Amino acid sequence: RKNAKFEWNDTCQNAFEEFKRLLANPPILAYPNWDADFIIHCDASHSGLGAILSQLDDNNNERVIAYWSRVLS
Repeated sequence: RKNAKFEWNDTCQNAFEEFKRLLANPPILAYPNWDADFIIHCDASHSGLGAILSQLDDNNNERVIAYWSRVLS
């Protein structure tokens, strides 16, 4: 919200650490289905590069297989 004071407390930090842990471990990352098409999302800026490899599951939901990023120096 505009003009709202930003506060970062222990609850926020713990939620952030849990979020990072969940993103880096199964079942968030799916195993690839070699018979299905792959989807690649990529982006670049002046300061970095990023890419996501994913596929559609049986319910037509996109599942992340892998992700990658790099800071440009």
